[in-house]
Formats: sequence, C-alpha cells, structure tokens
Amino acid sequence: MSFCNESYSFKSLDHTSLIGYGLTEQKDANNFKTIRGGLTSEHLDPVSSRNWKCVLSWIAFHPDEVSSFVDKEGKSILHHACLFRAPLDVIEAILFSAPELAKLGNDNEELPLHWAVRLSLPLPVLKRLLEAHPRSVFLKDRDGQMPWLLLWDRHKETLLDAYRMHGRERAISLPGWKLILLMVEAYVKKSDVSNFPLHSIIQCPFDQSFLCFAINLFRDEIRCKDENGNLPLHLACGSYLNKDSSADSLKILLDEYPMGAMITNGKGDFALHLAIASGKSWNDGVDKVLVANPSAIHYRDFQQHLYPFMLAAARDDASLSTVYKLLQVNPEYVH
Repeated sequence: MSFCNESYSFKSLDHTSLIGYGLTEQKDANNFKTIRGGLTSEHLDPVSSRNWKCVLSWIAFHPDEVSSFVDKEGKSILHHACLFRAPLDVIEAILFSAPELAKLGNDNEELPLHWAVRLSLPLPVLKRLLEAHPRSVFLKDRDGQMPWLLLWDRHKETLLDAYRMHGRERAISLPGWKLILLMVEAYVKKSDVSNFPLHSIIQCPFDQSFLCFAINLFRDEIRCKDENGNLPLHLACGSYLNKDSSADSLKILLDEYPMGAMITNGKGDFALHLAIASGKSWNDGVDKVLVANPSAIHYRDFQQHLYPFMLAAARDDASLSTVYKLLQVNPEYVH
C-alpha cells in the first residue's frame, strides 16, 4: 500500500512488534537508534519514481519513521534522497524532521554527504548537508574516502593545469575550487573565507598534496596576519581540527617561512605555545616549531601564564613524552 494513500498506517512505534516481524533494532556509533529493514519498497518506490509530493507527505506525518527507519544495508531516507537527486525542499524536510540523519552512515560508513559529492548534487543541497554536519567533510567511509578527498581527486588535475597555464585567478574561479572552499567554510564555521583563504585552509586536516597546492596559490598570505593578528602558522598550531595533518602542515609552513615561529600573534603567543595548548604532541609538529624558535621555551603563554612544558602537563590528555622532551630541552625548570 502506498504511503501516499490516506489509509496508509504503518504501526512503527511499537518496537517490540517490529522486531517480531523480523526487523532489527540497533544503535550506530553515534548512539542513534534505528530499525534495520524498516525502510522498504513501500517507502522507497515514491523516492525512486521521484514522487516528491508523496515523500513530503510521509515525512510530515511519520517523523518517527523518518528518523529511525533504515533499509537492510543501513541506508536512511536521506541516502536515498541523495541517490535520486531529491530537490532541496525534500532534503530540507528530511533534515528538519531528523537532523541526525546527516551523521548516520550506512554499512559502508558512507554519510549522505559522500553520496551527494559522488553524484554531483546541486550546490544548495551540498550547503544544506554541510550545515547539518560540518565535520562530515573529513570523515572516512570504510574505504578511507572523505567527501573533500572525493572532490579533490575529481578536480585535482583541472585545478593544477589551470594554475600552471593561467595562474591563481583562473584556478580559484573554477567550480571545483569553490566547492572545496565551501567545505572549508563549513568546517571552520566561517561564512566567508575569501579574504584569507590560506588561514582557514591550514586549520583543516587536508593531505600534503592539497596543502602544497593551497600554499602555492596563496604564498603571499604566509607572511600576512589576519584581523586577529594570526599568521597561517599560528592558526595551524592553534587549531583543534587539524591534528591528523598538523605535522605536515607545520613543516610546509616552516619551510616556507621559518621566521613565523619567532613572531607572536595578536595576543602575544608564539606558535610553540599555541601548538601545545591545542593538544598537539611532540610528533604532531611541536618538535619542528621548537627547532624553528628554541627561545620560545623561556616564555609563558598569554592566557594561563605557563611555560611550554607546564602547558603540556596541564592538559587532561597530557602527552608525557611531550612533557619529557620539553624538559629535556630545558632541564633547569625542574629545579
């Protein structure tokens, strides 16, 4: 029976009854409770036939099903809406009814954003998915693919060729670059990063190939402070978002501008203090920043008035090896 029919009634609220019909209740990694197998052809046929009026009717009258039903492969209605290129109003309705679906992966750990990027869905749909779950930009599926990486792999050669042949302005005018920048804006939670794009890009866990390309595009920004008095190096050190790539990003920035480690930001902090305060360990790039400015170890940070080894030790997730290595550099502080 089509759920567009006025007589449609699926008694889904009794989970015990559902399990009795052979459906499975489960929780995902985010502790979302779902009913595996609850999403059937009865729900999906209107999606595949693009009967969006019917789909909107179901969303409006059965929000409990929208939020909990997945198919036998763990795909939610949001996955299927992306697959069949649902218009923005349908995506909006799903996320209004069940915003948690933006965080719900299928059995392959693919989020709706993975599908939206793979299928080149329209920009407004991508924006809405990013608003619902900004961190999804850098979340891996079971094959290690991330939404941003799917975009970079697709547009990399075009962007590199445009830069080599026509320069920066041509490269940053291309749709592929604008889509990647859209993901940066969502991830760092800024509505516009066009004034200092490198300052925002460097806070994200991009891989080395993309970071090198971005630095080539905006090499003139490496020595520029933003409105808060931060160099890209300060932001890379102070970001809590880029730990997975911080060693690479700090090395690249220090190779380009080693003097950056000797310059304080708008608050008076060196890059070394910012890196330690953000939770970076010795191997996350603290070692490289210290080598670039050994004298920073003798200064206290602005906020807590602690020496670098104290900053490292004061964290709840303190890295003992980092504290030890900082003390090794200056053992006089233990006396």
